[in-house]
Amino acid sequence: LETGGVKSVINGPITFSPDANPLIGPAHGLENAWLLTGSSMGVMEGGGAGWFLAHWMTHGAPPMDPLAVDSRRFGAWADRDYRVAKAVECFGLQFGVHYPHEERPAGRLKRLSPLHDLMTERGAVMGVAHGWERPNWFSDTVGDVADATFRRANWHTKVAKEVEATTQRVALADLSVFSKFELVGPETRACLNTLGANSVPSTGRLGLCHVLTPAGGISSEFAIALRSETKAYLTSAAAAEEMDFDLLRTHVTDFDVTLENRTSQLGVIGVMGPRSRDTLAKLTRVDLDSGFPWLSVQDIRVDGIDVCAIRVSYVGELGWELHCDKDDAARLFLALEEAGAEYGVGVFGAYAANSMRLEKCYRAWGSDLTPERSPIEAGLAQFVKSEGRGFVGREAMLGRQDTWDMVLLEIDSEDVDPFYAHAVLHDGAPVGIVTSGAYGHRTGKALALAYLRQPSARSDLEVRVLSETYPARLLETPPFDPHNTRMTS
Repeated sequence: LETGGVKSVINGPITFSPDANPLIGPAHGLENAWLLTGSSMGVMEGGGAGWFLAHWMTHGAPPMDPLAVDSRRFGAWADRDYRVAKAVECFGLQFGVHYPHEERPAGRLKRLSPLHDLMTERGAVMGVAHGWERPNWFSDTVGDVADATFRRANWHTKVAKEVEATTQRVALADLSVFSKFELVGPETRACLNTLGANSVPSTGRLGLCHVLTPAGGISSEFAIALRSETKAYLTSAAAAEEMDFDLLRTHVTDFDVTLENRTSQLGVIGVMGPRSRDTLAKLTRVDLDSGFPWLSVQDIRVDGIDVCAIRVSYVGELGWELHCDKDDAARLFLALEEAGAEYGVGVFGAYAANSMRLEKCYRAWGSDLTPERSPIEAGLAQFVKSEGRGFVGREAMLGRQDTWDMVLLEIDSEDVDPFYAHAVLHDGAPVGIVTSGAYGHRTGKALALAYLRQPSARSDLEVRVLSETYPARLLETPPFDPHNTRMTS
């Protein structure tokens, strides 16, 4: 490459990736192999793209959040038919208006969860997450689609019903799109204890671990279930599957463990709400009260099906995640639905989950958590255990504590809700940026997570949405169940 030179100049067709962004970064599954290709803008992107890749290669981390261009944002499911269909679609929409929550129709049905048909039968309006079809919201109208709008869409009231079912009764969710990995071997604990900012949970417990870049930013977020001293089960965001598998594969080489990607082999059902225990109790003999405390993990049988049950909730309600073989998932879902019928069982999708997690001030990987910010800046100091431990990015993280501060804002934004990248203002000057937002149906508040510069004003804030500024108040505690009594009861 150094001495080869340019042998010929070819004028040819423009290259288009499936989302019209270039592919920059490590090549999935290969060691010391890098990509910089797929640029639809050609030489005009050359300087910035070259600098971006060179920084990543020489520093071990990208200079800013790489998710939009990371070469591993597509998997093997992105076959030729998909790539051609998406390239044609991207070219046609290149100068179109792009709305928040945009879902494009080309290249669909590439990855189907084992619950896909059950979801569509119940009115799921699907979105896409790393090729997976995932319920965004549920409608009682056949063929319903989301409005293309910057304001509250037609799904706003439908999502409110999903939230109501989850809060008042019990609701089921298809969570099968999680990335899922299994770690087995005598050095499982040692391997995980050097993985990221948090220490390993106790056997039978669940813990949250953030893997850092050398610069101290958040590369990945794993929920780690330690099922025994020699076996762990890790889940992460759907979009991170190839990235996280690469990260884990590199890390485990120094330990006597075996790593397996089980993403496509398992289904996951969320059972959430105050009647979730009553629903699940009809199908298992396990003590779901004192015998199954919050953040614990057990291998149990539910209606005769082997399940890894985790008592955890991203929506702030009493609940469990049930992980099982994909071939058993549909039967398990139907059994849960029948068991919860007397309580008025419902279903909920990704939009309802987003609304509820913001009311709990829960962060999301890929929007609130990126390589640009450390766990401490993200307000996750409770998940950082740095004393007596070594892990990548430790010193850099500890040295950048006072740069940014993540806060939860309540915004008086009337009929428009925050979504992302809105400026946070004080006296008309920008002091921060919104990373995610939604309307909280349980609290009746428009909510947004935002990073503020340190030190910044903490009062008299405004957020600019659609060229209008709206008053914003910093919430010191989550507006819904701040003491976690609903989840832990």
